[in-house]
Amino acid sequence: MTAWSFSGPQKEYVEEEEAYKHIDGLVARFEKSPEFRAYATEEDSVANVGLIFELGWQYEGLLPSQCDFNDFRDILLSVFPRKVSCPPEDAEFFVAELRAYLAFAQREFGFAAAEECLAELTPEFAKLFEERMADRSLFGMAKSFLTGGHEAGFDMSSEEGLQAAILAQNSGRLNAPLREFDTPPIRLVDTPFTQKPDKSGKTNGKKKNKRRIKKKSRRKNR
Repeated sequence: MTAWSFSGPQKEYVEEEEAYKHIDGLVARFEKSPEFRAYATEEDSVANVGLIFELGWQYEGLLPSQCDFNDFRDILLSVFPRKVSCPPEDAEFFVAELRAYLAFAQREFGFAAAEECLAELTPEFAKLFEERMADRSLFGMAKSFLTGGHEAGFDMSSEEGLQAAILAQNSGRLNAPLREFDTPPIRLVDTPFTQKPDKSGKTNGKKKNKRRIKKKSRRKNR
């Protein structure tokens, strides 16, 4: 069995299962770190930074160790507003936790990009992130549907709620709020790639996709 390493699988093509296992291992180490414990408010808190890493893999083709500030900026300011359904004010917490992770990666692994990322992930950046998460013009089609259904009072975290929202949309009733929804806002990602392999290593029937790892000689400024 190959030992876990911060750099991740060392080969040109990596399967989704391998990428997810690597990310899970990194998040598990972060959750045990003093940096995460200093950030977490509850004893049983779990890290959410894995969502950033998963989206970086899915949409940028990058493992966490390959990301610099430009990459994290693209994930947070472009991919999140399009794909992730969560309250805009959660942006502050994602940035704070990413900062905690970067401090951990810098101390534990000597992560070279950490210093620049920490300098750039400021309160001003978090505010911009929050504004973009609230900008409906940036929502993807599926996120727009999830948000509209939630605001109309449907339980979009259940199959029954989704089906009811689809019927309402098809009948032209989705834009009219039906009632106040009294549970916390959901956090969903409107992508077919969010299913992680289960403990048996299976991917719930999903096709195993291999992806070429991007080289860091690519553009630095975008």
